[in-house]
Amino acid sequence: MKKPITALALALAAGCAITFSGCGSATILNTASLSSNWYALTSYKNIQPTFKGEQNAERATYTVTHEQGSLANNSYSVKFNKDGVYETLFYAVDFDYNSFGNEEYAKAYGEAYNNKPVPAYYYKTTFDMPEMVFTCGGASTEALHETTVTECYFLPVKDRLRPLYSKISVLSHSPANATASSLENLYKTIDRTYECFYEYSGGDKLHTVKTKLTFGADDYQTSTETQWITYDKLDGAANILFDNNSVDIAIRAMGINPSLSQPISLYAPNSGVQNYNIKGSDAALGENEHKSITAILKDKGLFTPTDDKPLVDAVAASVSYIGELTGVSQTYWYAAVTNPKNNTARATMLKISAPLAYSLGTLNYVLTDLK
Repeated sequence: MKKPITALALALAAGCAITFSGCGSATILNTASLSSNWYALTSYKNIQPTFKGEQNAERATYTVTHEQGSLANNSYSVKFNKDGVYETLFYAVDFDYNSFGNEEYAKAYGEAYNNKPVPAYYYKTTFDMPEMVFTCGGASTEALHETTVTECYFLPVKDRLRPLYSKISVLSHSPANATASSLENLYKTIDRTYECFYEYSGGDKLHTVKTKLTFGADDYQTSTETQWITYDKLDGAANILFDNNSVDIAIRAMGINPSLSQPISLYAPNSGVQNYNIKGSDAALGENEHKSITAILKDKGLFTPTDDKPLVDAVAASVSYIGELTGVSQTYWYAAVTNPKNNTARATMLKISAPLAYSLGTLNYVLTDLK
């Protein structure tokens, strides 16, 4: 993958996993078969009234651990003194376009929806890694705190999860290069917020997104002035387009199986649109984590073990950049949809395995709680 906003702890965290640097030029849109796999009846393309409101939200918690693996960076290393936490919040709302700061876009939405709110999904992720330490040349940094919060609003499956608005606030410490001789200038502190406002352009096509960039006090860039970035090539995307912050849900909506190969386009504000492939994987969950995840789903009434099937069925998919430098790819695991008309396990996201840049190991996000 291309180097993202945050090349270390947040580099491949689910909510900000995929970042981009270009734009596809194809004029024929590769669509995808999407289903509402978070419902019992997956073929329902609209929003279930019982999913509206935060009181009806799905809340999932994942413990984030670091694994170095066999490959290591010979120049410097990273260690996480404490496990991290990744939390997701998912429910339906009435999207109020008038409250998101873009009067021009709000007017177009108002005309299209007769000045009524837009029924939409809301998805929020929170990533927190309390103590990360770089070591180089026998010296170590102080404990560094990594956080990212993402929010996004998007339309239901019948409208292909079309993005409406997204926001990402990040505080991270990104390695400057693949090698370093000392701690000095080893990393750059990234402290910023991006807000993305998608234009309503009618039909299936998206054209323009405007992004408000605000720098925090600790950002390595000296400018603290708010910047606006206009990207007007969304309709040039080669594939079905999602906002970067909704990628967890976009993959969840696909029929994941070993033969799946689905190209998608994703927009991220720091670099535009890039193309990726969602490919079915035969990667299996570890034995212990498979048992612990099964116990959670059983406790929540989302899985009933039998003698023939003591563990919940899990399916995996990898996400890879389509281009010359494919970089690392991350893997997602979801509960399998074994009965589309009675989808008991709700295609719950079970795990993410996210390799870090520069051979600094892998972050594993494993489900530990579900409400």
